[in-house]
Amino acid sequence: MGLETSLEKFPQFDRVIIICRWQKFCKNPGWSISPVVRDFYANVYEHERNQMNMRGKVITFDSHAINHFYELLDIEDDAYQ
Repeated sequence: MGLETSLEKFPQFDRVIIICRWQKFCKNPGWSISPVVRDFYANVYEHERNQMNMRGKVITFDSHAINHFYELLDIEDDAYQ
């Protein structure tokens, strides 16, 4: 999980990651996050309007919530939406 880069091996990736402010997004979260990810995918089919209950909490997983978590800017005019 996560993307580990090295300036020596992949300088073009590091430049893009820094320019787009993706450092937090690309950081390896470690193996401890695996059970949470499994729970998310096990429950994601039972969602309404990009929200679901998981471990007793309401989880919002739209683009705005994900961007907020990773401290990224929202892109309003996104061709993929």
